[in-house]
Amino acid sequence: GGAFAVTWFKGNQLAMIDVGERRLGASWTTDRQIKNACVSRQGYVGVAMDDGSVCVFDGQGKPAGTRLGAGAKVTTMTFSQDGSVMGVADESGQTRVWDWRTGVVAARVVGSGKGVMTLAFLDGGRRLAGGGDDQLVHVWSLPSGEELLTFAGHRMHVARVCATPDGQTLVSIDGTGELRVWSATGDR
Repeated sequence: GGAFAVTWFKGNQLAMIDVGERRLGASWTTDRQIKNACVSRQGYVGVAMDDGSVCVFDGQGKPAGTRLGAGAKVTTMTFSQDGSVMGVADESGQTRVWDWRTGVVAARVVGSGKGVMTLAFLDGGRRLAGGGDDQLVHVWSLPSGEELLTFAGHRMHVARVCATPDGQTLVSIDGTGELRVWSATGDR
């Protein structure tokens, strides 16, 4: 697939952007107010609504999967590299990995707690990294959800965590702008 981005405006309208072609793609309106959105490498759009539900649309704005039931406000979400599942964290402290095509929650992350603000998949979806208010970067095994690694050193909330394509390295940035690089293999 190409490179895609998504943006939302006026509360419930989305626009798909084909970054590779440098053109605006489809735009559409949802039935609820949008609180968060992400796009997969394959061009699917995940949308968190104001009622806590998450929907997935194809690049033309047509519903493409099941709806993850209403719950607490979603704080972050991301697709796996192959687009088959989504990591979703919410204000209640739940972090789940969801097969959006079948509606099955494939994993629940243990001990993620409240305040998870960023997620990233590693190793083709075999591990999930996250960070947030606790100033730590966590790595969990999937599908067990057990914590494998924890990295400390940030002085403020972890605003973003990203993984290299090979899954060997994590990069995180905190609210002060401090960037840290971690070995996701557990080596220091």
